[in-house]
Amino acid sequence: MSQVFCNLLRSGKQIFGAWVSVPDPSVVEVMSQCGYDFLLFDGEHGPLPTQDLRFLLPISERLNTPVMYRPGSHSVADIKAALDVGVDALLIPMVESVDQALAIVNAAKYPPVGRRGIGPWRASNYFEDFDTYLANANSRTSLVLQIESRAGVDAAKMIAAVEGVDALYIGPADLASNFGLPVGEMSAAMLALCKEVSGAAKAAGIPIGIDLASPESIPELRELGFSFFTHGQDILLMMAAARETINVLRST
Repeated sequence: MSQVFCNLLRSGKQIFGAWVSVPDPSVVEVMSQCGYDFLLFDGEHGPLPTQDLRFLLPISERLNTPVMYRPGSHSVADIKAALDVGVDALLIPMVESVDQALAIVNAAKYPPVGRRGIGPWRASNYFEDFDTYLANANSRTSLVLQIESRAGVDAAKMIAAVEGVDALYIGPADLASNFGLPVGEMSAAMLALCKEVSGAAKAAGIPIGIDLASPESIPELRELGFSFFTHGQDILLMMAAARETINVLRST
């Protein structure tokens, strides 16, 4: 668990992450050396279940690259398993209400903030650092809630205000689809939604991030208060590099 990442997240500095969806140590090892501020392991739309984290986290940790993990559900089991193995942050998808936010905080934070069960087997260095881990886990493990629906936008201000929520994050593809907007475009209507959710985060004094369809939208999003961004996925980056290489070879 990295103190560096939670400090970076709260600093308001511009930070960047990439998605990892291939559950293979070699992929994590390569991505950890590419200069990203963090990696986002995907267990919702990628084949990376919580049980694979115990094989992958030692790789990223050796290379000092923090990991945010997106589980496939809001379940207590998924949240608890990811934290107990030692992820730096959790990204919980499709949060749409205060009740959901409260339930997620209860699962992810120790008392008095939540009711997380105690058993951080790897996160506490196999219980060697148990007392220190318990004392610092709530502040050092970042809980990020994903806003990606009409209901989520409507409840964003109340969700952001829940104690224990450390940041908000917009999933633009599902958000655009939910509002009948073009997916993959930062249209004026999408920018207005981003502004609304960013305002909710600002009111609560917490950072906000987004997955970028294009780096070109960074300046206007930064102006709205966005400070952490994801762009690029292991599979897509590999495909893009391979296609560029073969095109160069064929045109030479």
